[in-house]
Amino acid sequence: MDRKKLQTEIIVLSSEVSIRKSIKLAAELIEEGEIIAFPTDTLYGLGCSIFDENAIRNLFELKCRNLTKPINALIGSIEQLSYVAENIPLIVYEVIKEFWPGDLTLILQKKNEIPNILTNGMNTIGVRMPNNEVTLRLICEVDKPLATTSANISGKPSITNAKQVLDNFRNKIPLILDSGESKIGKESTIISLVTEPPSIIRQGSLSIEKLKRIIPNLKE
Repeated sequence: MDRKKLQTEIIVLSSEVSIRKSIKLAAELIEEGEIIAFPTDTLYGLGCSIFDENAIRNLFELKCRNLTKPINALIGSIEQLSYVAENIPLIVYEVIKEFWPGDLTLILQKKNEIPNILTNGMNTIGVRMPNNEVTLRLICEVDKPLATTSANISGKPSITNAKQVLDNFRNKIPLILDSGESKIGKESTIISLVTEPPSIIRQGSLSIEKLKRIIPNLKE
C-alpha cells in the first residue's frame, strides 16, 4: 500500500455481512504487512502479523513505543498458544480454562520462531486471548497470532472507541474496525507463569482475588 496516499477507512460492524467483509479485508491487509486497529474486550488495539518483523518495527514506530518495551501476542484459539509459547506449565491450562477468553495476559516462555524485536530479545512473551468475537474471528482468519498493543500513542491515555483511534492515527493506518465502546475500558491484568511462585506484573481489570482462587500462591 502506498503510504503517501494512505487513507484510513472505518468499518462499523453493524451486521454479520459487515463483520464478514471487514474480517476478510483486515486479514488481507495484515498479510500484506499492514497494521490495523480493532476492538477487544479491554481496549482498542493496533496489530500486525506476529511473524512479520518489518510490520512489528513499524508498529513500534507508529505508537512511538521504545523498542525496549515488549509487545504482546493475541491469539484466536487455544491451539494458537503453541504458535508463540513453549514449555508451557500445567498451571497455564487451569488458568486459561477459567479466564480465557478474557482480560488476562500470561507471561510464558517464547518460541524461537517469534522475532526478537517483539520482546527486546527476552525469552518470554505476553499472550492473551481476548473476549471479543470479531477479533477472535479475525485472528483465526489470518491463521496466526497478532502482535498487538493498545491503540494509543505511548504515554497517552488508553483508547476505548474507534473515534479516538482515528484522532490518533488518521491516515497512518489503513483500517479501523468499529464495534462501539470497549466493554471493559481498562487494560488487562498481567501475570508471570515462568516465575515460582507465579507473580503479578500489572494489576488491570481482572482482580487479584479472582486469580488467587486458581493460583493461591500468586505473589503480589
